[in-house]
Amino acid sequence: MVGDQGALRLGDLLIQRGMITSEQLSIALRAQHDHGGLLGKHLVLYGFAHRLTIRDAVAAQFGLRVRDLLEYPPDPAVFDIDDPLTLLHRPWLPVARRGSTTLVVTDEVPDAELLREIERSLGTSDIEIQMTTWWDIDQAVTQIYRARLRTLAADSLRIERPIYSAALGIFRWQTLAAWGFLAGLLFMVFVWPGNAVLTIILLGNVLFLTGLIFKVLTSLLGMALVWGRKSPPMTTTADTDLPEYTILVPAFREPNVVAEVIGHMAGMDYPPSKLQILLLLEESDNETIAAAKASSPPQNLKIVVVPEGSPQTKPRACNYGLSLATGERLVIYDAEDVPEPSQLRVVLGAFETLPDNVICVQAPLNYFNAEENILTRMFSLEYSAWFDAMLPGLDATRFPIPLGGTSNHFVTEGLRRVGAWDPYNVTEDADLGLRAEALGYRVSVIHDSGTWEEACSSVPAWIRQRTRWIKGYLVTALVHLRRPWRFVQRFGLRGVFGMAGLIAGTPLMFLAYPLVWIVTVLGATGILQVTGYVPGWLVAASAFNALVGNLLAIAICAVAGFRRHGWRIAAYALLNPFYWFLHSFAAWRALYQLIRSPFRWEKTPHGLVDAHAPPSAQAHPGPG
Repeated sequence: MVGDQGALRLGDLLIQRGMITSEQLSIALRAQHDHGGLLGKHLVLYGFAHRLTIRDAVAAQFGLRVRDLLEYPPDPAVFDIDDPLTLLHRPWLPVARRGSTTLVVTDEVPDAELLREIERSLGTSDIEIQMTTWWDIDQAVTQIYRARLRTLAADSLRIERPIYSAALGIFRWQTLAAWGFLAGLLFMVFVWPGNAVLTIILLGNVLFLTGLIFKVLTSLLGMALVWGRKSPPMTTTADTDLPEYTILVPAFREPNVVAEVIGHMAGMDYPPSKLQILLLLEESDNETIAAAKASSPPQNLKIVVVPEGSPQTKPRACNYGLSLATGERLVIYDAEDVPEPSQLRVVLGAFETLPDNVICVQAPLNYFNAEENILTRMFSLEYSAWFDAMLPGLDATRFPIPLGGTSNHFVTEGLRRVGAWDPYNVTEDADLGLRAEALGYRVSVIHDSGTWEEACSSVPAWIRQRTRWIKGYLVTALVHLRRPWRFVQRFGLRGVFGMAGLIAGTPLMFLAYPLVWIVTVLGATGILQVTGYVPGWLVAASAFNALVGNLLAIAICAVAGFRRHGWRIAAYALLNPFYWFLHSFAAWRALYQLIRSPFRWEKTPHGLVDAHAPPSAQAHPGPG
């Protein structure tokens, strides 16, 4: 590409060669004036010129040779540093040696500053500059360092911060404690059956009540503090001064939605010259790769083929994408997501008002197919309560915030500092939120400018998705409680309450839910009292948990759902007691998988409905 000083000369040269028209040059120059950046990049983005055309024109301007790195690959022996991340994030690359002269390719104008940087890094002034493109440099480095980048994507956290990696599995003391508890309970069943029954029922009620109280109080606080309060306005920063933004879109076996998500990402209200879109596709997924290439993606979108490796998970793909990310800010969207076009600007406005240690802002999610069936209505109510009540409550009280799997907006360097995503944790997002807090950073939320995605419309798919989420919460709890005292030191009482009430509390609450109802129903029929094992007060406590707990949950879901969707969906909150039985089934399934296959990733199918939001959602995705 060419710098500002050569902008007009580049345009004149391209016109003289018949490569562009005067009108096209005027459009590109206007875009450069409005958004900043390089003229050549705007010409490519508008489709007026190919990147190779710009390369050749810049080379002609400055009397330089061009080099095709696919035809003439670089020699790694001449690299000044053996670090693919450094090589990927600078605009030049040493490629060969001719006698005492080092050949260096660049995709920028070799001005005095760039030449000084190259000479300083290589330790010599005997260099020859040749022109190439950023695409050539990316392809060459990723091919040469394929194995290294694949290892970094899968195992960087395990190597650099092993205490936070789920790859280490359950620690021995945790396994012994679990077996010890189970052995003690079985001993009681055979020796003191009455006490065993009493203990099981009491423990189930305590676990359920702990999770319930935490969720209810936090949600009520979130509604009281946030509802009616306006989110920070969009950033007022001029387009020329906006930071570069990277969008990661991981997709796997989703050829039916990939063209739509490309369209949604291209439609973001952000200068295209400052938007890097990386579509992350698995190497074995030929069908989705073909569909993506056939969709005529915009020039600022790169199809990134993630090398085959283990574990083949979304967080591993995101880590690979992070190695290529050039933006100061970074957001992840799922393949079926429909984000509000202004979301990037809204988040930047939020960052401007937040403390410097906030490295992530979570945008709210909800579903564009909320009215498809009963399950999608219930899922939408749950999301309304989570993003419009629970998360604002956690944010207001400074409890650690588990991230959702999408619409997480990061300070890119901050994301790298905390170790990015854990490929071995099936809820890598929730884990990342806690790890950021553990390392001294904060996560915040906004309650406007949402993202719409597709809710599971079939019970089997929902069960698989929720099993993965609950299993991931269990894994996250076990990872962060490997050294309990250090956890308390890092997080304090807030972290302890958050762990007990949310991360560990949510799975335990749903595991205990059937027991609470069994005691309630059997107590109401008098069967339990006949055994003499269960006192009346414990039956009453179970009934209170089952009935009052569900009434509170119904009220929160109904109010939150009404604010976002209206009564057509809010009325379905009455079905919450039955919906929680589905959670319980998924929780017990998750517990089984935690023992048998902790790293198993059950993928959620997408593209089962038309990917568009209802008119009301398109007009106002956020609540209030």
